[in-house]
Amino acid sequence: MSRTETAILAGGCFWGMGDLIRKLPHHLTGPQSENIEFFAREYPKALSRPITYQDIPVGAWRDRLLKHSLPAHLVNHLTTMADLHRAGRDDRMSDDVLTLTGQRPLSVQEFIGKHAATFTPSAQGAV
Repeated sequence: MSRTETAILAGGCFWGMGDLIRKLPHHLTGPQSENIEFFAREYPKALSRPITYQDIPVGAWRDRLLKHSLPAHLVNHLTTMADLHRAGRDDRMSDDVLTLTGQRPLSVQEFIGKHAATFTPSAQGAV
């Protein structure tokens, strides 16, 4: 999600959508159910280059993140979200982005295409 899209979504809390947001639970997961295998197929398509998905234990990933001096609270949040994702807790669909913003959410390929430079090897850190 771009900064503008994030701001539009977050800004809805303050600019005329507060009542709607307080009344409804929101699941910003998109209009289709997507799992990690889906994303592993979409990235190479969007970037026109091979990308390999490697399933690694969350604990090993956590240790590596901490070695790179990321704040412990951030690492704890990321690993908690990874565990929830692996358990299927985010496997849901919704039209909430459209409802909240009036704009359809980007597809995975559209998002990657808009941010392709972020996914180039030169943009990647050692993490």
